[in-house]
Amino acid sequence: MPTRKLNLGGKLLFALGLATAAAAPIAVAQAPPAPAAPAVQPEATAAKLPEFDIVSIKQSLPDTRPSAQFPPDGIHLTGMSLRSLLIIAYLLPGGDIVGVPGWGETTEFDVDAKVDPSEVEAYQKLTIDQRRLMRQALLADRFKLKIHRRTREGPVYALVLAKDGTKLKAATAEEDAQCKVNIGRGQLSMQSCPMLSIAVALSQVVARTVADKTGLPGRYSFALDWSATGDPMSAANSSEQSGPSIFTTIQEQLGLKLDSQKGPVEDIVIDHVEMPSAN
Repeated sequence: MPTRKLNLGGKLLFALGLATAAAAPIAVAQAPPAPAAPAVQPEATAAKLPEFDIVSIKQSLPDTRPSAQFPPDGIHLTGMSLRSLLIIAYLLPGGDIVGVPGWGETTEFDVDAKVDPSEVEAYQKLTIDQRRLMRQALLADRFKLKIHRRTREGPVYALVLAKDGTKLKAATAEEDAQCKVNIGRGQLSMQSCPMLSIAVALSQVVARTVADKTGLPGRYSFALDWSATGDPMSAANSSEQSGPSIFTTIQEQLGLKLDSQKGPVEDIVIDHVEMPSAN
């Protein structure tokens, strides 16, 4: 199965667990994870998950370009700082990471992690949240990472109906009932997804918490293309856009609107972390 390689920069919008092998989009969780207890990582889960059987972490060679590949049996990351690895392991739309040591900002790592061949099929069936739990466990084991979460008031978006009402089309009976997502630069496609999952995916695109306030039931499928030029948060700066922004696109094509508000934003606070030992 081919893998999809992403060049990463800025806020790593496309490597937050939504990027997968191109032929195998994965399910989006139908509800946000419950807040974790302070300083307990990785987050607790009732179901036993596969474990990465082979893990290699080493410092990157000079001038290694940040990239992420998500093959069927694990992850392959290059040129990633600790901050970048935390962004990939934890869902942080609009949130911050507090307490990153100096080396965690400047030292870059290559990470290869694979599950046992006998668990590849089970691994492929995991949701985004379950895969994030595995990545969190990897960081807790190899970086001795302990964190807690804090909630503060900050800028968020409320996903609401546009003036003329929704243009969303309900998923057909022929489509797989499992919500599937593909995100690329300037592109978002979703299949058979509820509004909560749509809000989660949009939060990755705009790098800010998005809360579903539409009240729409059911599941929906759509594909969006918009300009990826400039900062996605600078919707008003039309001079930096080569085409319609994500804000304009969802209003025109989906009949939805992102309304800027104040609301709860979750940060990650590092309590303890160590440089990983060499393999």
